[in-house]
Amino acid sequence: MNHRNPILVAAFALAVLPAACGRVAADTTSPPSPRQPVTTTVATAIEPLPHETPPSSNGQAAAAEPDLSLVLPAVEPDVPPADHVRVSIDTTIDEGEWASAGLYRFPSHSIEALHYGFDRDRMVVRVDFAEEVLGDDGAGFDLYIGTAGAGSFGLTPAGTFLGFEASHVVSWRGVHPIVIGDAVEYEGLVIYQGGAHPAGFDGSRVEFAIPLADLGGVDAAAELRFRLVDVTGGPERVVLPVAGPGLALVPLEDAQGARPDGAIIAG
Repeated sequence: MNHRNPILVAAFALAVLPAACGRVAADTTSPPSPRQPVTTTVATAIEPLPHETPPSSNGQAAAAEPDLSLVLPAVEPDVPPADHVRVSIDTTIDEGEWASAGLYRFPSHSIEALHYGFDRDRMVVRVDFAEEVLGDDGAGFDLYIGTAGAGSFGLTPAGTFLGFEASHVVSWRGVHPIVIGDAVEYEGLVIYQGGAHPAGFDGSRVEFAIPLADLGGVDAAAELRFRLVDVTGGPERVVLPVAGPGLALVPLEDAQGARPDGAIIAG
């Protein structure tokens, strides 16, 4: 019969059991089995990037409101007007009649130029297409005009930013090429209802006159902003000038009633 020394047994227990317990405790913190995926929750604050629109209260992105108060600087003409103009609206486009007018050129566009000037009581405009549009019923343009202090719409009907508040719009369509529409008050929608005034047309160039009275009785030295939108083929294609609107001052009359300086363009 074996008799164990109780002192040696007690010493063995004190030396071995704590180490064993430590191994068990370490095993309880070992990585879980691949069958038990670890789920980790991290609390973060996500902020929109500077170019992103923060979400609305319903979780959907709120639509950004365009700043219609922004006015783009006027674009200077390629050729400034030299004098008043005397243009006869007919089917013969006389370059001599437009020699004193201002000129914007639009290279690489279907509309390649816009000429403009003033006579005693009218603003006269000529639009040159790059190619012949005779017989093209889809050809067309809308000329937006803004008079000083006239608050109206800064967008085209398709949502294109104009860079100024347009108060009137004049429309021309190839389906009726020898007439131009009235300068109607612009209220965010262009509805072409046929021509009201004669227009000169030679197949690729359109000339017409806008009575200043149709623009609300514009006074001498009043500012007129203008921009042309090409609608050939249906939807809006381009806004011209591309960089911003033209800006003209209605010329002053001298004592004899003539306009000595034509349209004076301000930057």
